[in-house]
Amino acid sequence: MSAAVLSPIPSHHRTTSLASSTPRTSSPRPQTKSRDRPLPPLPDKARSPDVSHRRYTPPLSPKSVRSSFAGWRSSLLPIRVWVRRALETPGILEALIRNTTWDDLHALLSTCRDFRRVLASPECRDVMLSCYVPGYRIAQSSRDSQQFREVEVDIHDLTLLMIAQNLPLHKYPMHALTILSSPLYDAVLASHDATTQKLIALTQAHSRFVLLLQSLMPHRRFASVNHSSDSSLSSPSPSSRSVAEFPPSSFRDPSREPGSSEPTSSSSSTVPAFRGSSSPHDLLMATSRFRAPILRVFYPCTVLDESSISACEDQLMDAGLWDHLSAGDIVCNFGYVPPPDPEESAQSPNGHRKKWLIYNGYCLVHYIPPSPPPVENSMTLPSPFYFSHILPPSTNPIYILSLPPLPRTPSPPRSRSSRGHSVSFADGQLQLTLAHLPARVASPKSPQGWAIAKKYMWLARLPYAGYSSGVQGGFVPGEGWRGEWVLEAEGTKEGRQSLIDALTPGPDGMCRRGMWEILKEKSGKGRLWMK
Repeated sequence: MSAAVLSPIPSHHRTTSLASSTPRTSSPRPQTKSRDRPLPPLPDKARSPDVSHRRYTPPLSPKSVRSSFAGWRSSLLPIRVWVRRALETPGILEALIRNTTWDDLHALLSTCRDFRRVLASPECRDVMLSCYVPGYRIAQSSRDSQQFREVEVDIHDLTLLMIAQNLPLHKYPMHALTILSSPLYDAVLASHDATTQKLIALTQAHSRFVLLLQSLMPHRRFASVNHSSDSSLSSPSPSSRSVAEFPPSSFRDPSREPGSSEPTSSSSSTVPAFRGSSSPHDLLMATSRFRAPILRVFYPCTVLDESSISACEDQLMDAGLWDHLSAGDIVCNFGYVPPPDPEESAQSPNGHRKKWLIYNGYCLVHYIPPSPPPVENSMTLPSPFYFSHILPPSTNPIYILSLPPLPRTPSPPRSRSSRGHSVSFADGQLQLTLAHLPARVASPKSPQGWAIAKKYMWLARLPYAGYSSGVQGGFVPGEGWRGEWVLEAEGTKEGRQSLIDALTPGPDGMCRRGMWEILKEKSGKGRLWMK
């Protein structure tokens, strides 16, 4: 047997045979060099545009940026003009206010300087202030164009007023107490505090609108003479100024029914009440010409001394409000925090007596109700109840008055048995009557401190005391002082003589000054009852 010689199989045949005989799992990656490796596919033209066709954009220069911004502004110019014209139309502005909130309207007005000048138009100004300022519509209906004195306001002042209307009043003294109680307190640094400056701006805005409402009311009395700031600040002596404190939060007039209206010429001596207004600081109270307006300042202090009052005056001058003040205007420093006084708290059940600042025609001085107000001639005030809204409860106004003189002529003697006595004057009869009337007497057992008892009182009736009698005395009495006067005195010889002396002119042609109490419960319907 011959041996078979096996010839070697070529390599390519061997590979094919093995590949065909064994199952195919995965084809091994060909081993190639890096330079022989194929390139990745080109990007899809639909997904990414050809870079070669892109246009080169050079960087923008400042000049080109300004020109493009100017073009953008010019494209919005027609819209801005349309909105401005809409805001200058009173009917459209009123409809916009009714259908939007203050925040949205303020955001719109803040986008353009022309929009913020909407109050420059008298018609648009009346529309906006009637909607946002309490009492403006009432005051506007009573405006006297001949006596109206402009108080400038803009949209910034209105914005501050809206903030002040929503800020609780206790925030002012609380911030002042925080500053004053700091161990590092410094008066100069505290005046530059950001929150202090904000509260000052809010009080100035509120005072501005108080004077605006007062300027719209008829018979608004402005200071007759203008004084420089130096003279006004140095006019009162430190001894003539007492202390003022943070005012009461509410007042209810016990002599009037709720909802009563303003007094008319026939009953101008009655006390007006306001529906929906429970605080003397309400802006609605400034719409009455028979109530003293209350202005606000904010200067943190514990004692209202000469420097503190001067700082309060400076705030009114800086705001341009000093020239708009009238004699009798009340100023309240919301930054005054008085220290506790145990003796005064024991004497008064309500704690501290309510103390204020008042403008006397020259400067700010202290006023502590129910003492007589520090006004040169109280009968020039619009009403004898001008300060009733800040008086303590169950108290009557008290004034130091020099009554209008009535020329006296001889009269025949009367019988002693007659209780009616008369003294003749040139303009008519002054009837003196002795009457048995109920009167208040001190009673320590009464919770109020007084009781009602009948006493004999002398009554002197003046049929009419008005404009003519004031002119004879060298002044013009306020509207609330005109009408029938009833003067009351003790039912003694001394009381009778005091009534005669009060109406008899002295050697200088003027009656002597005396203290008179206005009886609210007996006054009204054109009659003024004084004791």
